[in-house]
Amino acid sequence: MTHASYVHGAAAQPLIGETIGRYFDSACARYGAHEALVVRHQNVRLSYAELKLKVDALACSLIRLGLKPGERIGIWSQNN
Repeated sequence: MTHASYVHGAAAQPLIGETIGRYFDSACARYGAHEALVVRHQNVRLSYAELKLKVDALACSLIRLGLKPGERIGIWSQNN
């Protein structure tokens, strides 16, 4: 399933014309060595290339668990 983003109502910023996954992949290709994620309290710094490896590994794990394209998952975590 590769539906682009959509919005209801007026928006000052135009939406990207692609899925989040494709947009993420193109950002990783463009900014590979640049910092993508910084978590100070855990002393974590990841480049776009490193983050993409982790995202792809998670995606492969979810597929091995039986998740199929188009299915949804939920994330339940603390909000602090």
